[in-house]
Amino acid sequence: MSAPDPANEGLPRLPAATVVSDLVKSYRPNRPNAVDDISFEVPPGVVFGLLGPNGAGKTTTVKVILGLVLPTRGTVRLAGYEMPRWQHKALRHAGAVLEGARNIYWRLSARANLEYFGALRGLRGKSLALRTQETLDLVGLADRADEETRLLSRGMQQKVALAVAVLHDPDVLLLDEPTLGLDVHAARAIESVIRKLTEEQRKAVLLTTHQMALAQRLCHRILVVNEGRKVVEGATDEVIQQFGGHHRTTEIRLAGAVDHGTLARLCEAFPFASVTTETETTTLSWSDTHPQQKLLELLNLVDGEGLSILHAGQREATLEEVFVHLTAGRGSPA
Repeated sequence: MSAPDPANEGLPRLPAATVVSDLVKSYRPNRPNAVDDISFEVPPGVVFGLLGPNGAGKTTTVKVILGLVLPTRGTVRLAGYEMPRWQHKALRHAGAVLEGARNIYWRLSARANLEYFGALRGLRGKSLALRTQETLDLVGLADRADEETRLLSRGMQQKVALAVAVLHDPDVLLLDEPTLGLDVHAARAIESVIRKLTEEQRKAVLLTTHQMALAQRLCHRILVVNEGRKVVEGATDEVIQQFGGHHRTTEIRLAGAVDHGTLARLCEAFPFASVTTETETTTLSWSDTHPQQKLLELLNLVDGEGLSILHAGQREATLEEVFVHLTAGRGSPA
């Protein structure tokens, strides 16, 4: 006789929560674990960022949570169900977009993809049509819904993949690098959808990303892992304050893109400064380990070059700077 289903026994399910406890995944004997004793929880209405350098164990963790890879030790509850024992029930309450994986058919339109995958999940007739249109509206694809997916931009294709993942109204979303390779506008559109899903629909979202600016804007909590192990976990702002409080950055932002000759002279005079050039601004920055006198010297040099200064001063550390500090010497931060 098969074991009773806890959902049918009236036992409480942890709604919309993903709980990982003491997770270990080893692929080879006598080699470091891909995931080494990781624990965390993703409650409703929270974007939880799983961050780390390449090879830190992020994607392996996501695959274990989904039941695609079996853990060596530890426990996982996805949408309140023990994995992989109740995988068939858990996946009814979960959606996923995995980096590099296709969960859509490129020769079907966005609408046809949603109708096909909706039917597989048991939606029919008016319910399927209504949910398809709601999801197209949510991800901003209503006006391109009937074009073949292969003809859409990379950003729109990612919207289709996300739409398929949320079509069945899951409690939990697992998003592995959802904005990888997208331009700024497409990435911001995906970010907006994720924000709606958590703030308006109270979804629990587990997000992996190499884009620290995205994580800083979007994630309520983060877990930084390296070589399979936990480095730090906490509310995003608290982690930045704790590890970036003594790492202020001095910054000078100039109007326009500085020509190569001028830029070379600035870099030669101040080799410790990093330079970021965008279409409308050029930013020189360095850590506060250098004395404030350097700021005055650089301001005088910039003024002598006839450059227009938009801003000069100090700012707090960013999540990216904290991330680099936490993972320095422990892998290659991406």
